[in-house]
Amino acid sequence: MNPTFGYLYVATGEKYIKEAITSATTLKAAAEEANICLITDHEFSHTVFDRVKVVGFDVADDGSWKSNLVYKIIGIQNSPYERTVFLDTDMYIVHSFEEVFQTLDYFDILACLDYYDQSKVYAGGKVVPVFTPYNTGMLVFRSNPVTDQFLKDWQTYYQNGREEYWSDQPAFMEALLYNPIKMYVLHSSFNFRFLFNVGFLENEKVRIIHGRATEEELKIIAERVNKSTRQRVWVASLRKCFGWSIPRYQLILRKVYSIMPELLKKILRKVI
Repeated sequence: MNPTFGYLYVATGEKYIKEAITSATTLKAAAEEANICLITDHEFSHTVFDRVKVVGFDVADDGSWKSNLVYKIIGIQNSPYERTVFLDTDMYIVHSFEEVFQTLDYFDILACLDYYDQSKVYAGGKVVPVFTPYNTGMLVFRSNPVTDQFLKDWQTYYQNGREEYWSDQPAFMEALLYNPIKMYVLHSSFNFRFLFNVGFLENEKVRIIHGRATEEELKIIAERVNKSTRQRVWVASLRKCFGWSIPRYQLILRKVYSIMPELLKKILRKVI
């Protein structure tokens, strides 16, 4: 019986298939029970993938980056799962994050902010102000008529706007404008792009590192960014995390406050 929840990679060409194998290996190490599918354009097998689905290249394959992005969207539409986590091939998985499948009880799709892409998004020939793209390197979605139509429109808008759009991400945003999709934005620990300055929430571990580096470099980055789970900021130029020094007595008070009955908390808030 095929699982209903799973992880998806889309890759063509030797370079990207090798990357997908490496990424999927880190995913299996973090989540041993993960069911992983690779979508590619030719027969292929590898033990790290639970299944490989062959999907033809239905667009002109001129070897360009933009053609590969069209195939990425086509591959996403061909996910064999009812609930899918799509991952770019340059993802390094640090910790499991299967709880996102449960979040889909309430949303159609989950994505993360992009701290770099400030591409203009067009609607009716006009730029939509202060509407910058999300990062499509990690997407969580469930299959239903609304999501299926959204993904089709994403492909259409990107193919129609390839001259204006440098990547698939502005087209993703354009599709959001015209579809009644219910979406939630995940925080950066689910898609940490270490080449940019990024902030992290209190008590949150980084689950996924997104970017190309050697395995040794990625291990060092993972260690540094998760050395503390306090609120912190990653400074890309230094490849270090910086937090705020909190006196020990404040940490103790926070802990005591967290276990207080709600009624006592209300009284303290009024007094203080």
